[in-house]
Amino acid sequence: ISAPFPPPPATGQPAALSPTEQWIRQLKNPTPWIAWGGDLRIRDEYFDNILSLSEADPLHEQNVIRIRARLWTTVTPVTNVALNVRLSAEPREWTKPAFAGAYRGQSGMEWRYGMIDNLNVKWANAFDLPLTITAGRQDLIIGDFWNWWLVADGSPGDGSWTYFLDAVRATYEAKDLKTKFDVSYIYQNARPDAWLPTLNAHPDAYPLAEQNEQGVIAYVSNRSLPSTSLEGFFIYKRDNQELANGDNANIYTLGGRVTGLPHPHVQYSIEGAYQFGEKQDPTVRTPVNLGNLTRDLDAFAANTRLSYLFKDALDDQAHLVFCHE
Repeated sequence: ISAPFPPPPATGQPAALSPTEQWIRQLKNPTPWIAWGGDLRIRDEYFDNILSLSEADPLHEQNVIRIRARLWTTVTPVTNVALNVRLSAEPREWTKPAFAGAYRGQSGMEWRYGMIDNLNVKWANAFDLPLTITAGRQDLIIGDFWNWWLVADGSPGDGSWTYFLDAVRATYEAKDLKTKFDVSYIYQNARPDAWLPTLNAHPDAYPLAEQNEQGVIAYVSNRSLPSTSLEGFFIYKRDNQELANGDNANIYTLGGRVTGLPHPHVQYSIEGAYQFGEKQDPTVRTPVNLGNLTRDLDAFAANTRLSYLFKDALDDQAHLVFCHE
């Protein structure tokens, strides 16, 4: 589901690894049944006149250095079964008084907390079928890379620190039909320490979302047509208010997507969705204060992209994107 077309087959012999590259590979994969890795992202964010247009407000100007560190491992105790674990933390250095969470109005290093942001078991070829089952905390992203639309970040409350969803996902690949069936059940808590403990204090200062959320995603993808992928999906999401600004809702989404590669350098994607249901949202203030009233949802949206693939050494691409809601 994540990529519309598989990469072309490799040609020729792979380049020989240098001694340094060979040492790194052996370090990251010391035995056939264990692999590990990590990354470090440092991001400086600055903005002004977004929180307030008054320079008398000490929070009108914001500058924060976000330091995200992650460490992960995959253990494969038996064939086709893998245990995936990832730890993540994002301390932040506020060079201006902070606007967010328990650190509001303060400057300096905010250590926040560390958490397990992936913990799942993946079973491939389950029951001797072309079926893969992944159960537990996982990154569940549907769509082209950097063109994710309806399913991606399951923890928006902490920014781009984590993306995970607590879910069970089953993927069945019917190769004779050139069709892939994907079903997921999700139960996401608003508070980061609801399922697993966090390291350090103030987990309530940065909730994952404003409400507890659960739902089902059914997705089917067919590639019978040359260089074309036809996809359809159904998403149900139920919200149960947890925080003061959370909502209660039953939301249903139906949609489809077509992607194609009519030319080696040209790729297109056309996606549309219709959404309906009901929602009780205490944050709605205009045109009137709805309070505890329930309102009906009736909406349509489209997401299209036209890409030019240069096919050069850096894999440069140019995109023209149009969205409508």
